[in-house]
Amino acid sequence: MDLKCRFTTNPPRGRKPVTWIFYYGEKQALSNINMPIYDKKVTALIGPSGCGKSTYLRSFNRMHDLYPGNRYEGEIRFFPDNTNLLAPEVDPIEVRMRIGMVFQKPNPFPKTIFENVAYGLRVRGENNKRALDDKVEQALRGAAISGTK
Repeated sequence: MDLKCRFTTNPPRGRKPVTWIFYYGEKQALSNINMPIYDKKVTALIGPSGCGKSTYLRSFNRMHDLYPGNRYEGEIRFFPDNTNLLAPEVDPIEVRMRIGMVFQKPNPFPKTIFENVAYGLRVRGENNKRALDDKVEQALRGAAISGTK
């Protein structure tokens, strides 16, 4: 999968828009989402707390996959190559490396601080325990939060 293109969910002329639904367990959180995001344009999501804005955004890089019981129905299309980000053959790690998320509040993975910092190193192939320990410790000291293993 090549995700080296600009992010837009705006389908090219002549393509049908695609919708998706998202569930937290049995609870349907998003229903029939069909919102194009245009290339090189500002898109604002405005709504009250708890209305699904963050759930919607987290869907783009498949952050929901990290929690058991969450599921999608439908497709999220990534243009111009028309990749369905929810397809089984699409590696969520690759998606997350290409589609970053920055939230108002910290949004770590449901793991220890050490594991959150080490995650990126492991994705890039670092498996040596000593090297991981050293690099994570260096990062935590740099952020003035060492000793949090």
